[in-house]
Amino acid sequence: RYHWDSEIPGAKFALADYEMAGESAVEHFFSHRHRNIAFITTCEKEEPKLWKSIQLQMLNGFRRACRRRRMFFDEGTSWRLINGEPTEDVVRDLFSSSAPPTGLLVYRDIMAIEQLIPALEKMDLAVPRDVSIVGFYNTPHSAGYKVPLSSISICEEEIAREAYRLLVGGKPGEKVLIKPKLVERESVARRRA
Repeated sequence: RYHWDSEIPGAKFALADYEMAGESAVEHFFSHRHRNIAFITTCEKEEPKLWKSIQLQMLNGFRRACRRRRMFFDEGTSWRLINGEPTEDVVRDLFSSSAPPTGLLVYRDIMAIEQLIPALEKMDLAVPRDVSIVGFYNTPHSAGYKVPLSSISICEEEIAREAYRLLVGGKPGEKVLIKPKLVERESVARRRA
């Protein structure tokens, strides 16, 4: 499988359920009383089609869960970033609005650490005091950062086990989607009622 809306006929695959990743972030924010959230993505011009596809799947899940929970989500922010606007400009606009988000899902932990958090700090905003963040991929960077970053793991070992099982004995066309896991750390604060 190489793109979210097209498949190779008869191909077997084991992948993370990226839509579920977007949904789980929304549910996590909801459980911490966040009701105005955003999905911070990367520029499609800098991403191979595979990574763009992952972002679009996450966005679909994020959107669906926001609707279900009746949470505010300004999708335009994600598209501004996908279309190549500088992260710092988008963040400045986002947090200068009358109702800035209190929670951010960031596509890639390293993007949160190297781009987003420094842009927030330039605006005197602190994680998690002023804004909560959930990253994606649960990289080693996320656990070791000055504010350990909550992050969604795609469960690579489970994907590898399933891929091997499919390789040695799966049925033609068999598809396995692995549920991602949210690893809670210190970057998400519970909002006051």
